[in-house]
Amino acid sequence: MVYNEAEAHLAAEATGTMEGRQAKYCLDENHIKWSLVEGVITRKGAQDGPHDGQTLPVSEIKAIERTEVRHTHRSSLGWPVTLAGVLFLGLSIGLATWSWLAAAPVLVLGLLLLIWGIKRIPARTEIRGGFRFVAPVANPDAWVMAGDVPEVRGFIDGVKAEMAWQSQREQEPSKP
Repeated sequence: MVYNEAEAHLAAEATGTMEGRQAKYCLDENHIKWSLVEGVITRKGAQDGPHDGQTLPVSEIKAIERTEVRHTHRSSLGWPVTLAGVLFLGLSIGLATWSWLAAAPVLVLGLLLLIWGIKRIPARTEIRGGFRFVAPVANPDAWVMAGDVPEVRGFIDGVKAEMAWQSQREQEPSKP
C-alpha cells in the first residue's frame, strides 16, 4: 500500500488532527509527570491515578515565565549521629580512667561523629530553575515545572510551538 503525503493530509483532516502537532512527555525534578497531547497539558503527581491529574488547555496559557523552585532538604541522620557522637565521647571519658590508649580511638570517632552530625542538623535549601505556566483559570503555584534540564526545556519548547500553532490558526481566515 502506497501512502503518500496527500493521503496523509486527507487522513489528518478527516480525523481532526493536524500534521506537525507533537505529543510531548516529561518528568520534572519534582517527579511530576507532564504530558502535552492535542493542545492539552496534563499534570500528574505521584499520588494521582492513571485517569487522575489536572489538565490545562494550551489556549488558556497567556505566558510561560522563568521562575525559581526552592527545595529544602533535611538529613534524617543529623540528630542520631550527633547523639552517637556524644555517647562515644562519654564512653571515651570512661575508658580514659582505665587506659588512654583504648580511649584515644573512641575519642577520635566520637569527635568525628559529633562534627558530622552537627553539620547535618540544619536544613539545606537548594534553588533550582523552573518554568511557570501563567493562565487565568489555573492556580499559578500548581503549574510550575521544576528543573532547567534538557527534558524540561524540550517540553517547554513543545508547548511554545503549540501556542504558536494555535495563534497562527486563529489568525488564518477560515476556509469554506
